[in-house]
Amino acid sequence: MARADLPPGTTYIGLDMSERELMAAPPGSYDRLIVGDVVERQPDLEGCADLVVSWQVLEHVAPLGDAIFNIHYYLRPGGLFVAQMSGGRSAFALINRMIPHRLAKVAMQRLLQRDPESVFPAPYDRCTYSALSQTLAYWSAARIVPRYRGAQYFRFLPPLQSLYVHIEDLIVRGDHKDLATHYLVVARR
Repeated sequence: MARADLPPGTTYIGLDMSERELMAAPPGSYDRLIVGDVVERQPDLEGCADLVVSWQVLEHVAPLGDAIFNIHYYLRPGGLFVAQMSGGRSAFALINRMIPHRLAKVAMQRLLQRDPESVFPAPYDRCTYSALSQTLAYWSAARIVPRYRGAQYFRFLPPLQSLYVHIEDLIVRGDHKDLATHYLVVARR
């Protein structure tokens, strides 16, 4: 939706602990920038948001419960939180936690052509279906959709990717939600 199509008074606020990341957004993306950690409460944001969106960020946050609590605090009653995050028990998450971060950056660059500056440490705190369900229990409504999309991480070796797709298919059929590669969260305050 174009900004001109938004209701009058709509304000976009960007919150990130990295000013560099905030500045990477296209010019005019935010009306207000806050350099800060989502796990540290920003009192001036209390009840100011109708919608909070987080895309592929929360796996990098710990403790996740504090971040979710703050997001709840920032939303107005009835406000909506929409997020996607990587799952903590996916193959790539397990590998990511086993190897040093500097090696992970090199591997992502060489194997997947990722810009090393776009690779951040990820503790995957509470990034499972069960843990997210507990973390969101006090919200008025919460839906967690497990997603299984990890094959992209193995595209550098097609036979491994094929094997991974087969394993992921077994995980889906077995309804092992805690093994999802990603979670889509839609929660209402």
